[in-house]
Amino acid sequence: MVSAAVTIRKVLLAVGLSLAPAIARAQQTATASTTPIPYKDPQVATVVGFLVPGGGQFYTERYGKAAGVFAGTLAGVAIAVNAGHSDNTSVETIGYVGAGLVWAYGWLTAANDARMFDAQRIHTTAVPFISRRNQRLIIGITRSVP
Repeated sequence: MVSAAVTIRKVLLAVGLSLAPAIARAQQTATASTTPIPYKDPQVATVVGFLVPGGGQFYTERYGKAAGVFAGTLAGVAIAVNAGHSDNTSVETIGYVGAGLVWAYGWLTAANDARMFDAQRIHTTAVPFISRRNQRLIIGITRSVP
């Protein structure tokens, strides 16, 4: 059992060392990537954010903000509906206005979130690496953000 593990480790080490020159060349050409960069259209983000509370942030992969906008809008509507059952029109109005403001904040900032997503993706590169730590060979890909 132990000899099989040692043999597998030696094979993996040999494969890793044989790939080292290719990984080094890939590191040099990592900035000249030909793969398309993911793009989020600000207009699409705005339209989706207008149709669904938090939808623009969800489209631009800002999930925490999307959840906050959706929950804030839902809470405002829930307060307004609950106040409507008790004939408290001022609280009902405040609830609907609050829900509308949170929703408007979401779709008005969705385009900026899309631009921020694009800017971050443009300046991000995937860089392969090979390293030896604690008597182990580690081969992988890391994300580099300047």
